[in-house]
Amino acid sequence: MRRFAVALVALTSIACKAKMEKLGDQIAAGTVEIEAPRCKAKTDAPKCLDDATKFFAPDAKFDEVAPDQASASAMALLVFDGHGSWFGEPPAWLATAKLGKGAGGDALRMAMGRRLADGVPAFGHKLDDEGEGRKLLAVIAQAIPGACSTYEDLGAGLDPNAMPPEQSPDHSSCVQKDLTRGDGPGGAYGFGLWRGVAGGLALLKEAVRSLDLGSALMSGAKQTTLVTWVAKVKPAVAAIEVKQVDRPVGNAWSEGDHNKPLK
Repeated sequence: MRRFAVALVALTSIACKAKMEKLGDQIAAGTVEIEAPRCKAKTDAPKCLDDATKFFAPDAKFDEVAPDQASASAMALLVFDGHGSWFGEPPAWLATAKLGKGAGGDALRMAMGRRLADGVPAFGHKLDDEGEGRKLLAVIAQAIPGACSTYEDLGAGLDPNAMPPEQSPDHSSCVQKDLTRGDGPGGAYGFGLWRGVAGGLALLKEAVRSLDLGSALMSGAKQTTLVTWVAKVKPAVAAIEVKQVDRPVGNAWSEGDHNKPLK
């Protein structure tokens, strides 16, 4: 993780830093009017992210492996617009949120914090209704950069049984990775929508921890704002209780018949 933080420190010029600081200020205010390129559709990425990166630092190129300040700012725009799951994977971005110093890291933290704080009404309580589980996944897909696209699909109402196998919660590799996080129940857990919810919740808890730790690297009004958002999100996440589902038996994966004895 340290190499992500090291990469994030470099700034190309005072003008570039000013653009990134302006982005963070506007995210805090709730309206981003900075004239940076924005991703209008998932198929636009990664080009739109590369274009946004160049807006913040003309000589930079979007880097999702070891993000610099400009790359973090471009991802902050994507998250602010509610499309965190449109591109990439979480590791570098969670490391940036936790360890990244500077205006780009601040902007990414602000975007994640705002989206999660705005999403609090969707969670913070017992989730045993399918619709409630989908709302949580929709927030996760919006707010966490690189979140599994399966969460986006489930949040939008797709039927797990009608999804391509590699994208379904039962077989998605990114759901599997999230289930094996420290807060997850393990890769063999559950089935269907609630397997996806368990994976998403494990990712959410790690993201909130990263924001909480990263806020200590900030200062001034933006730090105060992020700390306030995190203080709102943490107890809501702690209060989440999700419906428990048993590991499926044999090939029976539907909730209605997974406990039936094998013939």
